[in-house]
Amino acid sequence: MSFHQLIYLDKEFISDLYEESTGKSPSVNITKAEGANAGIKAMFLSAGVSSTESKTYTISTSKMLTELKSELAAYDELDYKIDKQLAFNSKYFWVKGSMSVQKTTVTRQKQNVKIDSSGMKKENVGEPEIKGEEKYFSIKDNNENTFPLIATSEYFTSSLLDLINLTGTVVETINFEVDALIRVLPARTSFNGWVAIPLIIRESGS
Repeated sequence: MSFHQLIYLDKEFISDLYEESTGKSPSVNITKAEGANAGIKAMFLSAGVSSTESKTYTISTSKMLTELKSELAAYDELDYKIDKQLAFNSKYFWVKGSMSVQKTTVTRQKQNVKIDSSGMKKENVGEPEIKGEEKYFSIKDNNENTFPLIATSEYFTSSLLDLINLTGTVVETINFEVDALIRVLPARTSFNGWVAIPLIIRESGS
C-alpha cells in the first residue's frame, strides 16, 4: 500500500494488530492524571482521574502496514446490502465505494404531552426550530450501503479533515473513490445508514 493512497489510518488499530500478529510487544509507559474536578463525586459518573498509555515501537506504522499485508487481506470484503432488520455485534469489513461529506440539520420542536385513560399522546407545537448543522464524512459502497463515519481528526492525512469546513462554501462537493477497512457498529441512523469506525481509508485506482 503506497502512502500516496492513504486518506485515513488508525495507528492504534495497526499497532495493536501488529502486536497481536507478531507477538512483539512495545515498551509501555502509563501515566495517571488528576483533573480539576477530581473531588466531585456523582452517581454513574467519575471523571476526575484518567490514565494514559503510551507505546513505543522500533518500527513505524508504515512498516507495520507492509508486514501486516496478509493479516489485513484476511478481513472479508462486504459484497451485499446489509438487511435493515439485521442485529449483530460489530463486524470488520473491507468496502469499496465513494467517500463524501454529508450534512444533517439538528432541529428542536416543542410538544404538548397529554395523559389520560387511553394512554399518552404527544402533539407538536409550532414549527421546528433549527439548532444547527452537523457535517461528517460518509462512505456509500457499491452495494448501496451507507456508512456515516465516527472518525478521529489526528488519523487523517494531509489535513484532509479541513475539507469538512470548506464544503458548502469554497468547495462545492467532495467525492473520493476509496477502499476502506471499517468496523460496522450495530447502530442504525434515522436516514438508513450504519454507523462505522474507519480503520484504513485509501484512494482506489491511484
